[in-house]
Amino acid sequence: MPTKKTFRDGSYYRSVWMGKRTVKEGECAAIWDMSGERKKIEGPQRVRLWFSHVRFLDKHTADQSQYLVAQYRNGRREHMRGPISLFFDPCVHESVQCKDAYKLDANEALVVYNEKATAAAASPDAITLELSSNGEAPQKGLKVGDADLRQVSRRIVNGPAIFIPSSDEWVHEFSWHGSFPNGTGIDGTGSKTGSLGDTKRPHAVKFEKLRSMPDQMYYSVKDVRTKDDAQITVHLMLFYELASIEKMLDSTNDPIGDFINAASADVMTFGAAHTYESFLQETSTLSEIATFPILSQRMEQTGYKLM
Repeated sequence: MPTKKTFRDGSYYRSVWMGKRTVKEGECAAIWDMSGERKKIEGPQRVRLWFSHVRFLDKHTADQSQYLVAQYRNGRREHMRGPISLFFDPCVHESVQCKDAYKLDANEALVVYNEKATAAAASPDAITLELSSNGEAPQKGLKVGDADLRQVSRRIVNGPAIFIPSSDEWVHEFSWHGSFPNGTGIDGTGSKTGSLGDTKRPHAVKFEKLRSMPDQMYYSVKDVRTKDDAQITVHLMLFYELASIEKMLDSTNDPIGDFINAASADVMTFGAAHTYESFLQETSTLSEIATFPILSQRMEQTGYKLM
């Protein structure tokens, strides 16, 4: 026998000709009368019904490390920081979701964008400028409202922190080169340094939190040709550190992809300058930063430091 619910939720909907309902404390109900008018009853309360429709409402709750995202039917959106509870009203809300706040450690950061109306948009005389089809001087266009002229600003949120974005903010999602899932290559191997286990592919890693601490990655440069036309594969372990987030954001969309290309160019140049035997003898120089001038320059341009 199924267990009865202590509190009724949105799954409860009844059409009542004549009767009554008790809305307990902790419950909320929406009641429509014969004219279609709705009233919301929050318990504890007992109501009498006459040719009415009654629906109990779902309750959404967020704790101290969460927030509620309420999307209203008029298009407005609101973020409410917990602890808070809210009843989903189908006449008012399009949806209500509970989301976890961003918890940042000491070496983590978020890139947050904020959209605000510009001074021009606030003016009733704001107009757009449009180029004519023949490329002549700009001409006055139609007047625009606040939604057409908006300014987007960017800021960095550094940890340690618990961050909850406001309704006009969003967090940047990064999509970088990365390894295959579970550290396996297309051949099914699990090695990070052998076979294809360290093969990188575009958009393999999607994340929102940046780590501003020393990091490393494995990468294999394949088909390196020496001076005597020998073909070898060079396995690399690159150590680097993110020094400037702002510089990285302004310089690249995928720094790992840039590092892979730059490291490959340096290794190809190194291999072309040696025979197979001299390459083996000079392998230790691949551990020196001076051997990777292109990689070092590209890291400096993108706000990173080669270690």
